[in-house]
Amino acid sequence: MPKPLTPITRTADAVRSEFAERGITIRDWARSEGFSDKLVYYVLTGKRIPRRGTSYRIALALGMRAPQPSASITTK
Repeated sequence: MPKPLTPITRTADAVRSEFAERGITIRDWARSEGFSDKLVYYVLTGKRIPRRGTSYRIALALGMRAPQPSASITTK
């Protein structure tokens, strides 16, 4: 099992460099994490802006986005 990526916000170039240093492909990482490799490529190239959904989860896993705190719902 590959070691987890560093959980800090970083650029797509930094992610690609880390993959190259580790000798893993984007496709292999995507499949091991249960993501579509095509969608991971879209996030890394900027064709998909990771605001919500799977794109956002990919960006979180890659360390490109910081987790957002959940909005608490108050009831009266």
